[in-house]
Amino acid sequence: MIHDIANLLRSFAEKEVTALEEAGIRHAPTIGEMYEGLTADILERTIPPGLDLKVVSGFAHDHEGKLSNQIDCMLVRGEGTPVPYTGKFMWHIKDVIAVIEVKKDLFSKGLDEAYHQLREVLETHSSWIQNDKGGGKYDVTPSRRAFSEVTGIVAPSYAKLSSLSPDIEHIFHAIVGDQFAPIRIAFGYGGFNSEYGLRKGFVKFLEDKTFQLGYGPQAFPQQIVAGGASLVKFSGHPYRAAMNDDKMLLLASSAANPLLIMLELIWTRLSYIQVMPELFGDDLQMEGFSPLLWAKLAEHPQNPCQYGWMLTAENYSKKALEEVPTFTDWEPNVLTQEQFTIMNKLCRNETIDLAEPELRKFITDAGLEFDAFVDSLIETRLVARNGGTLELTTVECACVTLPDGRHVAADNNTGRLSRWIDRFMRRREDHTTQPE
Repeated sequence: MIHDIANLLRSFAEKEVTALEEAGIRHAPTIGEMYEGLTADILERTIPPGLDLKVVSGFAHDHEGKLSNQIDCMLVRGEGTPVPYTGKFMWHIKDVIAVIEVKKDLFSKGLDEAYHQLREVLETHSSWIQNDKGGGKYDVTPSRRAFSEVTGIVAPSYAKLSSLSPDIEHIFHAIVGDQFAPIRIAFGYGGFNSEYGLRKGFVKFLEDKTFQLGYGPQAFPQQIVAGGASLVKFSGHPYRAAMNDDKMLLLASSAANPLLIMLELIWTRLSYIQVMPELFGDDLQMEGFSPLLWAKLAEHPQNPCQYGWMLTAENYSKKALEEVPTFTDWEPNVLTQEQFTIMNKLCRNETIDLAEPELRKFITDAGLEFDAFVDSLIETRLVARNGGTLELTTVECACVTLPDGRHVAADNNTGRLSRWIDRFMRRREDHTTQPE
């Protein structure tokens, strides 16, 4: 369903952009309003029925009534305050789900403007969170799972977070922060002429920001769009990747439909508020991504015991980017017989003690090195380490032996594995019934 809706939205957007261009308006503020109105129309079409959500423009405010700069599009819930004699609203930041800064064309200047506009929204939210007198309770279950898949470590309780190394603890806070802060999107209908150009433009934007505040993982928007390409933040909701040694993937690029990525971001947040897995359809295709920025916590060279994020850009040639598939088929993890045996035990017992003599004997008798085997389980992202034990990161892990003899496992909480097996069996049946 999500792919069909995203494709319809893209066709609608392309048609409307053509109409706006043919209108012949040359007044810059009016052009801006036209594209903001188009974006609001598109966003309204993405709202699932039955939710108390609105799309407005105006201002977000914190607990003290301090206003943000004007926001082009806000997806909000609850009630706001109309700004007299305008069509705009003032909305409490706690009820702002997503904000979109709209540009007809996104080039370097517009990128800088959009980044700072969106960062101010984050700062407004942070101000409210830090001064929230209501003592609200927050369910961080989605963040705990994302953290485990990224780091391979089960997230401890808040009281024991200090037991983590500083870099891993900072990753936890970054993931939790993006679960609750408004989703922030810079959306340019045109601009940088390719995925390669957008990547290059963003890296150049960051080059003179060394040792400046406001350019760490938390401040980055979730999505930056220029034409048909996106930069997407990998902070766990929903996009995430396992760490590469001691570095976290922070930003990746994609040539997939930007409206599909926007839907994934917004609908994932809405699913945290109300369960609605049917929105995502069969969910058997994944957007193709090319890593752009890796983040590693590092000690400040002039100020020991102060930490900041060191960002490393990964370079892809234009040709290499063009060769990355726009979409790939989702596949469950294919397991060895030994991995399958241990995964089944995890599904039954929930945890496995790594000091258990029988476990080590089982692995070594199979001719495998113990630590490497444990690492291979964690690399599936279905399993994480919790001190001296292994635990599942999944909601509903399922292990299956296929007719071709392969062993597979995946989280089946949304029925994705079941749908994949149904498709696998249909294709297998079609293949076996083909005449020779």
